[in-house]
Amino acid sequence: MNILIVEDNPTDRELLIEALEEHFQAQARFREASNLLDADSYLKRGSVDCVILDLGLPDSAGLDTFTRIYMAYPQIPIVVMSNTANLKLATEMIKAGAEDYILKDYTNTVALFRRVMFAIERCSRNRRRLMTDPPPTD
Repeated sequence: MNILIVEDNPTDRELLIEALEEHFQAQARFREASNLLDADSYLKRGSVDCVILDLGLPDSAGLDTFTRIYMAYPQIPIVVMSNTANLKLATEMIKAGAEDYILKDYTNTVALFRRVMFAIERCSRNRRRLMTDPPPTD
């Protein structure tokens, strides 16, 4: 499994990777991008199973950060990560297509791991359903 972490703060990036590595136990490879341009470049190469996306990047901020990635790669589950416990923003992200909205809190590593795994599974299940369900008829 390949997980792209888009986070401009090197300390936060390392804490997140350490938290997830503990539970993935070598079943995942973590790729890193510190801005939206680098993330896009990596995503163009393919083979990404999930994106963990910080909303505050040097070249993009807020909903625009999510929208730019999601519109270009709607098939990839995106877990939005923020320092802000903002219910309105979290709701906007989910309505816009994010799989989840998490706070930067690396103390509950089990919950973090589960949210990433569930996001990947939900997205995969939805893709399978779209491929097997017949289109609606009028």
